[in-house]
Amino acid sequence: MSKAQPTLFDFKADAEGDEQPEQDTEAQSQREAAGWRVEPPRCQCGADLLEWHSKAEARRMVRQFGDADGEAIACPSCTSYSHPSGEMTGVARAVRISDRQSTVEPLSASEEAAARYREGGR
Repeated sequence: MSKAQPTLFDFKADAEGDEQPEQDTEAQSQREAAGWRVEPPRCQCGADLLEWHSKAEARRMVRQFGDADGEAIACPSCTSYSHPSGEMTGVARAVRISDRQSTVEPLSASEEAAARYREGGR
């Protein structure tokens, strides 16, 4: 005896039964409703990233190279580039050549031993 395969009607019926009450979208801010900031993506220095990237690419640069405030950490306008090959092409290259310091501090020997012990001695 074979089971019947589910159809789109079955999925629709299941989805209708699981519906949550509609949320009031007017109570949401524009950022929450859109999923990103309304103003254009910017660097910490205040430069508009749309000068070097499309809107989607600029938002991706902020997600990838952004800080807690939702701004990129470097851009061609605030990073000096003294290579004879030409101008800087975008945020990714600016971040790569910018003079950044890591905020990660190495573990002491006792902290490393405690971490290994917690992980099962790997």
